[in-house]
Parts: sequence; structure tokens; C-alpha cells
Amino acid sequence: MGIVDDVGKILAIKVKPRQDSYSDQFSRIIMLKVMFIGALFTGMNWSNDKINCIIPKDQADAGFTSSSCWINGLYVYENIRYHNNDIGYYGLPRDIRFNGMDSKGKLCETDDSTTNPKPGRNKDCSPMEKTYFLQYQYFTFFLVMMGALYYAPYMFFKYVNTDIQSLKESIKGGDADHIFNTYFNHNVNSPSMMSFRVLGTLITKVLYICANVIVFVLTNHVLSGNFQSYGKDYATWTTLNNTMAYDYMGRRHYPKPGDVLLPSFAFCEVHEMAEDVKGTYDNKNRFVCEMSQHILYQYVLIVVWWAMVVGIVASILGLLIFLVDYTLTKSSIKRQLPPSSASKLMLREFEYLEYIRRKDMTIFSKVLKQLYPRTRTPIKDVQDRGNELNDPAPSYDKATIYDKATAEDAF
Repeated sequence: MGIVDDVGKILAIKVKPRQDSYSDQFSRIIMLKVMFIGALFTGMNWSNDKINCIIPKDQADAGFTSSSCWINGLYVYENIRYHNNDIGYYGLPRDIRFNGMDSKGKLCETDDSTTNPKPGRNKDCSPMEKTYFLQYQYFTFFLVMMGALYYAPYMFFKYVNTDIQSLKESIKGGDADHIFNTYFNHNVNSPSMMSFRVLGTLITKVLYICANVIVFVLTNHVLSGNFQSYGKDYATWTTLNNTMAYDYMGRRHYPKPGDVLLPSFAFCEVHEMAEDVKGTYDNKNRFVCEMSQHILYQYVLIVVWWAMVVGIVASILGLLIFLVDYTLTKSSIKRQLPPSSASKLMLREFEYLEYIRRKDMTIFSKVLKQLYPRTRTPIKDVQDRGNELNDPAPSYDKATIYDKATAEDAF
């Protein structure tokens, strides 16, 4: 129950208003949780599972072999991944002695075989390419780092949008005059800073796209280039009949995509060396080993693949929606203002108005009325009017919007 509770806590998402868009939340919340859940399951597997090899009784110690294979890594032959009828497990020949291929594509034994040379060996025999798999050693930590990469753009987003957070607090205060003379006054809220904040928000959208694409590319790289089509290949494989899909010792034109990505059986080579008073022992062994941990990795990665694809699409849509939303917001607010006032407003100020409209229509109406005679009222004019009425004018400080307000919880 403890593990189930931990998973439940990680998956739990607080339903509350958030400052960033839904597309951004998908990357920084959903994808972060997907990566952490994947790391949790693979980490449990990483700490408990071992590599088991088929070892003859008169050969190497089983414990030593298992540990050595875990350290050195295991491999399959790239040349016979899609061969028919001459292979055993995926990427492994039925005859363990065969480690080469002749010009006709027939398996053969090369001079660097681990077994003793045989007379009449095929001279036209070239060694086959080995593809090693060591992802089980570090993949748990890799998923955690990729999760952090998904979250990174949000840190920049919070930095460039502290004014929106402080505006939220000001709306709760209900003082429309304070909001107008703070956020719509260029002596307090400079045009350059507002332009930076708009540009920063746009950059954040681009950073989310970059994060999603980079994570996908890096994952594909550490999985030897076989991850990019994994989900599509898996969907195609599920349409095969049962015999075609699971016949491990037969036809290999349609291998299980999980085996292409991370095979569950592979070769391991161990070099034994020892010396005592009686003599010296030196032997090179090749074993067939199973990696049951790869089975769990395969299922975790199919979920991760689909989540990554959705994340890439969502981040691209997020950028497009952001651009469209700015255009529609500006157009909507401009229709409610005289052309002379609307033309003087900056993009960030349109965004302020839209944010206020969504939070409190009463304050929005009051701020909009103050924008009718002129776009903004300098602080000096506010103070002069206060002196004329013998009423102290309110004091406004740039710190009101530039100080970092308490940020919303990440989740």
C-alpha cells in the first residue's frame, strides 16, 4: 500500500486557477509527473532485478558473471535483427558460435570466435556489428533529469510575470485607482519593462517547445535511435496475429517493437583470469543472458512516448494560441476605447485589462473609464490634483509591481 500511496501522491494534481496556460501546465505538471512515475517504476526495477545468464556447470561463477555482465553491458547482432529462421532470440543466432556473415548473407564463424577454430571455416566471413545495451544502468536518473528539463521554462515564466501576480493581489484589494495609477502609469511601469515582459512570455512558449523537442531527441539518442517511431511501430505490431507477433524463434520481419528498443535477451562476454600456485587460468566466455528489467522499461516507454508526442503538439499549439489570444485581446479591448486612447496602449496593458476583466468586471469598468480621457495619468498630475483639493494624493512606487509576489504553488 505504501507504493500505491506514493504513486497516488505524485499523480495528484491540485485543481486551482493558475497563471500559465493549459499547454504550459501540461509540460510542467503532467510531463513532470509522467517522468517521475517512470523513474519510480524503473528505479524499483533497477534496485531489485538482476541479469541472469545460461552458464554451464563447469564454467564461470554465476554471481561473478551476472555482476560482470551488468557492468560491461550486453549486446545483440545488428545484422540479424530482421533475419528469418536462422536466429534464436531477437538479434541472436541459433548457433552461439556464429558471429559473422558472409557475402551471401549466411551466418558463419569468424577467426575472433570465442570457441576453438574449426577446419574448413568460411574464409569469406566478416564480423557482425554488435549493438550494446547499458541503459538499465542509468535510465532512472535520465528520466528524472528530463522531468527537470520540462519544468525549467516555468522558472523563467515566473520571473517575467511577477507583475501579473502582483496585479492579482491588487484586484483582491479592490482599489481601481491604485491599479490604474500603478500598472497604467509609465512613470511606474516603464514601457521597456512591459515590452520585456511580453517578449519574455513569448520566449517562455518557445522554451516549452524546445524542452519537449530536446527531451524527445535525447531519449531517442540514448535508445540508439529506435525511440522516434516506437509508439507508431507498437501500434502497427498490435495489429499482427498472435503467431506472427510472438514467434520468437521464427520469422523476424515484424519483431516486437519493445525488443527492437530494449531486447530482453542478449549476449554477454566475460573474460575469466585467475592464478594460484598450481597455474594460471585464462578463458573467454560468451553467454546468453536475460534482462527482465527491460520488459518493464518497454511498457514504461510506450506511455512516455505518447506523452512526449502530446507534449510536443501541446507546446506548439500553446505558442499559436498565445499569438492568436494577444491579437483577439487587443482587438476586443480596442473596441471598448476611443481610438486615441487605444492607440497609446501597449500590448502588456491590453493584457492587464483582459486579466482584470476575467477577475473582476467592476474594477475593469472603473479602469476602463479612466482610460477614456487619456491613456495614462502621470504621477505628477495626480499629486497636483490632490494639492488643489487639499487632499493628499496617493503615493505609488515601482516596487509595487517589480517586487516578487508570492508565487503560486507549482502543483
